[in-house]
Amino acid sequence: MRQKLGVGWLMVAVLAWCLLGCGGRSPKLPPLVPVEGVVTLDGQPLEEAYVQFHPVGTTRGTGAASNTDAEGRYELIAPDRSKGAPVGEYRVVISKLVLPDGTPFRAEDGAGPMDSPGREMLPARFSDYEQSVLTVMVPEGGGKIDLPLVSKR
Repeated sequence: MRQKLGVGWLMVAVLAWCLLGCGGRSPKLPPLVPVEGVVTLDGQPLEEAYVQFHPVGTTRGTGAASNTDAEGRYELIAPDRSKGAPVGEYRVVISKLVLPDGTPFRAEDGAGPMDSPGREMLPARFSDYEQSVLTVMVPEGGGKIDLPLVSKR
């Protein structure tokens, strides 16, 4: 009985060590800094938009993303669910899908974007990765990066 108890505790200790080790950020990934801001379209808060920061140039990491709230506010989240983004330069893509009646498309409604009648309401210069004209620099220490969009050129 004593031997079984020892093996059981050893397995629990190994499992706990693995869980604790797997819960943090990989040491190969750059550290994150907090990034938040407000997205506006023609001076009005852009609610329920999806904001993506894609690293460019020498910026390391996998990028970060967020959804905006009713006031257009966002707070970046890395793919591992940690808050923030690495310091560096980013191409920003902002997307907002709407249904034919103008209401926002919500992924939780059951259908994916491609299978729904939802369509992109923002010009490709903001919403398409290849065409986006939005670039930002995340500074040391992070901070507030507002994204004021103008629908007409």
